[in-house]
Amino acid sequence: MVRWNPFKRPGPSLSAGASLSAAAEAHFHAGRFEQARVGFAAAIAEKQPQLEQRADDVALSAAIAGDLNNLGLCLGKLARFREAADVLTGSVTIFQALGPAYAPYAAGTLQSLAGALGDGGELDRAVTVSREAVETRRGQPADDRPPPARELELARTLRMFAHVRAEAGAELDEAQTALSEAQTLQLNALNRQPEMATINEIYTTELVQARLWARRGRTEDARRIEGMVRARHLDALLGMMK
Repeated sequence: MVRWNPFKRPGPSLSAGASLSAAAEAHFHAGRFEQARVGFAAAIAEKQPQLEQRADDVALSAAIAGDLNNLGLCLGKLARFREAADVLTGSVTIFQALGPAYAPYAAGTLQSLAGALGDGGELDRAVTVSREAVETRRGQPADDRPPPARELELARTLRMFAHVRAEAGAELDEAQTALSEAQTLQLNALNRQPEMATINEIYTTELVQARLWARRGRTEDARRIEGMVRARHLDALLGMMK
């Protein structure tokens, strides 16, 4: 499955559990996923007693939901996919309950959940959840971020939508439409703001395209595209380094 990316914890920094969460994030980005898992679990455990006393504290609820999301990502990296899906489901529930302002976080966690379900072999559920992720992403309120950031965010969600369908062999026409839109969004973002991260996004999306073509029986085309993508990606890397 296409792997997902962690996102920053929403809301203001909270004293309780904040340092634990920050340390866990450092472990995650360094590839120490078990240490990160332990850290996020500890941060959640430290914040939960406060929530019992302040059930209406939106920032605290959002911080816990963010830690749950990141805990789910750690479990996914550790190939504990069923546990990851359970934890991510809890995160989605909280973000959705917090209302439209947290729709971007709900969409991101739904995307993560679709990936965990797909990795765990629950492809039917992954297909359903990935559709909810796209719908949530499209319906999220406008914000003041630059267009490339929003475009890449939607493109990642559309890519997951396409990928789980390619893996499931279901709704392949919709998968192709979503993937084409994702590619357009990524190219638009690259034209506005050329960055290596965007080139990597395009690279991953084109590999999903090859997987989708293979699923449609176009095996030779898929192999050719994979080779072209890898060569183009290398050329782009070299060009950016000049």
